[in-house]
Amino acid sequence: MSRARVVGMTRLALALFLLLLVLSGCTQANEPVNEPVQPVVEDAIDRNGVDKREVPIDPGLVNSGTDAAPEESPHVLAAIDDAETFIEAVKARDADRLVQLLGVTMHFIGTRMDHETAETVIEGFATNFDMDSLTVTMNREGIAWGPAYGQYEFKLSDNRGENRFEPWSDEDRLLIRYEENGTRIFYNPYIRYFPFAGEMVSHYMELIQAEDADGLAVFLNPDDIVVPIWIAEETIDNYKQFLNGDSPNIRYLNRFFFVVANDRNEEHRIQVIFGDGLMGIRDEFIPEFQ
Repeated sequence: MSRARVVGMTRLALALFLLLLVLSGCTQANEPVNEPVQPVVEDAIDRNGVDKREVPIDPGLVNSGTDAAPEESPHVLAAIDDAETFIEAVKARDADRLVQLLGVTMHFIGTRMDHETAETVIEGFATNFDMDSLTVTMNREGIAWGPAYGQYEFKLSDNRGENRFEPWSDEDRLLIRYEENGTRIFYNPYIRYFPFAGEMVSHYMELIQAEDADGLAVFLNPDDIVVPIWIAEETIDNYKQFLNGDSPNIRYLNRFFFVVANDRNEEHRIQVIFGDGLMGIRDEFIPEFQ
């Protein structure tokens, strides 16, 4: 075999070897990778030095879009404890405990907290809430929620439902405000106003029975609004026609509603209204005036 022919065959064999090598590399590049990809070491370690590959993931937090709830501040926890303590005392009908809890509150509004007043507060809650299912929960969305100035709002709920109270009513809300000196003030209409509602209705009817138009005109003036004497006189006349000489029979109905009945078993409903520390009577027998 000639030298030229040997060299040609050698070059051909080398070319075929290189071609096979290239084809082999392309095949391996197109094959799927079956082994798991390991994260970069720097990405697997968080800023606290904890290997995230060793920390199990809570399924409840996956794709939730929210973080776990933060711990409540000591002030909020104290308010929750005071709210629950108050409701527990009401549900237990513990008048002595309420005297202790509401002593400062009643002093703040200018009256004395005693056992009888505590029992009246309990009556207000017991009549208008189901005591067995009554609960109190924090209400951060309430209009009175203001931790910055020491005020916390709570929602009162029971199994009677919430539709019996108007949206603007405070009857299903409990507010607790903490003064700078550490004292606490509780607010709910059955604390602030209800203990005086029955006495107010009784005094109203006493003035009507006595036909005291001057005294009644003053009574109907809770907010420096001058009530004309003729308003009191017509109110007295309307009751004289309704009672027809009978003595009025006053009965508490619910919420802030009372019933006045005559001897013919006819009933007339009146309402105690309140707000901003003031109280008044809403009665259809009182004429309207500007």
